[in-house]
Amino acid sequence: MDNSLQQPELQLRTLRLYGELLCRREHWSRQLVLAAFPGASRTGLAAAASLAGAVSLVIDSDTATTKMHFRDGAFDFIVNTLDEALRAIKNEIRQGHPLAIGLMAEPRVMLAEAADRGLAAAFVLTESNDADDPPTSSLGTSDVARVAFGEPTAELNGWLSRRGWSAAELSSPTFDLPPDDRARQKWLRDLPSHQRSVRQRKRWMWMTDAERSAIA
Repeated sequence: MDNSLQQPELQLRTLRLYGELLCRREHWSRQLVLAAFPGASRTGLAAAASLAGAVSLVIDSDTATTKMHFRDGAFDFIVNTLDEALRAIKNEIRQGHPLAIGLMAEPRVMLAEAADRGLAAAFVLTESNDADDPPTSSLGTSDVARVAFGEPTAELNGWLSRRGWSAAELSSPTFDLPPDDRARQKWLRDLPSHQRSVRQRKRWMWMTDAERSAIA
């Protein structure tokens, strides 16, 4: 994998999606997170969902890119059929364990099949700003969060603002955090397990102005 092409953009995308999940609920155990569109494996959603404790299914027809991100640690498994994906999803959701699955298939075809089989997601990442995007509108319950890949949402911006956080670059992947700051601790500690390309590199994370000044 050419890490120079993936970092820091991949890390920043992952941080943003980690925040999009956490600003909506603190605990994601036994919840399904979904993305299904060309290039979905590049978004960083799989790593973000694993860090949040969710099960994720990322459907992408770009097999080469999906395999590249699998080698980077984003996915626990990559599969070719929805049946394989659903078997793993049901088991891990039942046990409350995080799991990231990459399904290498045509997204629209798989979404139609998933909807027919009653697949429900708590969070759907789309490539469209249209909340009623037809390929995903039939998945999940009425309160499912549908977030377009791109700019941070108002929910995320508000969540960060209340904490005084914004993205900043650390010169090393270690930082002294309060013991109850689980979100940032998990990010710093566990991101390399899901994104090997960050190892031995500078780390991005959310920081307050005071924290930034203290390490300047």
